[in-house]
Parts: sequence; structure tokens; C-alpha cells
Amino acid sequence: MKLNKRKTLGILAIAVFIIIQLFGIDETLPPVVETENFYKDKSVPEDVRVLLRNACRDCHSNETEYPWYINIQPLGWWLKGHIENGREQLNFSKWNSYDDKRKARKVNECIEVMEQRRMPYKSYTWIHKKAQLSDDDYERLIAYFESVKKLVFQSDFIASLSARNGNFVLNSLSFSISRRQVNNCSFRFSSEMREPSYA
Repeated sequence: MKLNKRKTLGILAIAVFIIIQLFGIDETLPPVVETENFYKDKSVPEDVRVLLRNACRDCHSNETEYPWYINIQPLGWWLKGHIENGREQLNFSKWNSYDDKRKARKVNECIEVMEQRRMPYKSYTWIHKKAQLSDDDYERLIAYFESVKKLVFQSDFIASLSARNGNFVLNSLSFSISRRQVNNCSFRFSSEMREPSYA
């Protein structure tokens, strides 16, 4: 009796597994706008672009290269949800559509993730060997995102300054600068300047 029950359950499990293979995922990729695409930005160093493509592109861009096992359900369903969540958190294909505040948040998150070696996931690098990052690779990416962070801070500061018609407070001293001066001047930011919070 027990043998027949196990056999029946086994047959049912196989039948269910076969049936769910009919419900595969939609592998259609979202469109990529070249002007918004981080990977098309010529200011990004080539070594940084290669590292991020290998380690991050599949989950954090609209240029995902789906692996063969995406067609095995329910694994494919789980991977699809994981990829969609990754794009929602950070999508390099839409990088230049982000405003400065969002870029600043994402850069800070990238630095934190790299410092803590949280990504790419071990489960991903087991299969995708090119996605494995060495300590030098992590340090290179951290240094790059730190440089982006400074640029975003400067851009946001100048935009904010211009919006307020040049009235701001720095190191407890009040300043007033005209919009023309803001547009025509380049600023050097000292280490004493506090970085804004983008919580």
C-alpha cells in the first residue's frame, strides 16, 4: 500500500513538473535608450565598464543575457522575479535618467555593497565565472564610484545654488552669488564642505 502511494505521488510530481514547463517566462527585454545607458557613456573607463558588465549587467540592466536554465520552471520564475527586483533597485540602462539625488543614493549603495562584498551573489558567480571579482576589482569599482559621488555632489550643489539665486551658507558664513556668476564659475570643494544627505 505504501509503495503504491509513493508511486502515485511520484507520478503526480513528475506530471506537475512537466505541466509547469508550459508556463515559461517572457524573455522580452525592455528597450535601451542609448543616451540613458551607463555602458554607452564614453566617460566611463573601459576597465570599469567591463567589470560592471560581467558582474552586474544581467540583474541591473535591460541587457540581460538569460541563461539556458531560465527555461526550467519554477527556477525560471524565481530568476525572473530576482532580475526584475534588481532592475527596480538599480538599472544601469536608465542611469542617465536618474536625477542627482537618486544617483547619489545609488552610488552610496554601490560603494557599500562593494565594500561589504555583498554582490555579485555567490550563487551567481558559481555558474558565471566571469562575474567573479578579485579584491583589486572591488577596490577599483569603489574608487570609481567615489569619484562619481564627488561629481554628483558638485552638480547637485551648483544646481541647488542656482535655484536659490546664489544664496547659501558655508562654514557658518553667508554668501550671495548671482546666477550669472554661478553659471560662469567653476568651484573647488574643500574637504570641510559637508556632503548632503540623500536618505
